[in-house]
Amino acid sequence: MDDDKYVHQMRQEMDKNMQREREVMDNNLKLERATMDRMRKEERAAMEQMMTAERAAVDQRLKHFHDDMDLKLKKERKDLDRTIQLERGKMEFNIMQARANRDLILRQERKDMDHKAKMDQIRLERNMMQDRVVQLERGKMDVNTMQARADMERKLQQDRSDLDYKAKMEDILMDGSMMQDLASTGTKVVVMQFIVHVDYELSHVPHVYHNGRPGMTTIVEPGKVDWQLMEKNLRCQGYKGKADLYYIKLGCVPPEGMDMCEEDIYSCGYKDIGKRDMGEYGSSPKRKKLADNNSKKALDFGSSDEPLQ
Repeated sequence: MDDDKYVHQMRQEMDKNMQREREVMDNNLKLERATMDRMRKEERAAMEQMMTAERAAVDQRLKHFHDDMDLKLKKERKDLDRTIQLERGKMEFNIMQARANRDLILRQERKDMDHKAKMDQIRLERNMMQDRVVQLERGKMDVNTMQARADMERKLQQDRSDLDYKAKMEDILMDGSMMQDLASTGTKVVVMQFIVHVDYELSHVPHVYHNGRPGMTTIVEPGKVDWQLMEKNLRCQGYKGKADLYYIKLGCVPPEGMDMCEEDIYSCGYKDIGKRDMGEYGSSPKRKKLADNNSKKALDFGSSDEPLQ
């Protein structure tokens, strides 16, 4: 009986010990589970905070990228607009230049046609005048005196001289209009018209020399006419340079804005006496010859704000 009682007590003691151990294990397990839950929550919170910071950084980088792209697109659009404006301006300038050139060509063609019509009219008047002279000669066959015949020849010569003068003046006016058209387009051109007088004896009045022949040469400004070059250009006008006596003067005034260097004119042997020659070949400054020992160099043409007076 005692043994059974002892065994029973031992079993109860073991059951109590096991119950205590189970309770301790349950408590430890609860503590460990609570610790694990707390650690998971802390890790999840840290992960969420890190993801939030990373998302904010990505959003900031995207914002900077978008701002940079907007600035780049605005700059490219501005450059493209400026390029388009420049191209449009060049195109408009080319169109205006082509239109101006075409207008100049049309005006020149119109003036050429007018000049041709005037020259035809002059030739027609000359032919009519010759027919009239022939008729007068036929009607005055009974006039056999030398005086009447001489008067008729002088009248015919005078009429021919008048028509020649009219044709020369028409050529001079035509050249002047062409020069004005070139000046209106910005092309600076100087036209020099030389008048060569040939004689065998010296005179103190240059315009009394006979056999005057006009010659012309064109110089694009700035330009210089060398004396030897001028002699070469005037040889076709009867200038020989050695055998005869010559007086050479400028037959026209350069266009407004073109100035002749007085020193170069003086070095060529001519001096401006402050008068104008309103003779057959238009307005021109008279020059008088200086000493023969002056070296003949060149006529220099340059730009000046003051027109030639």
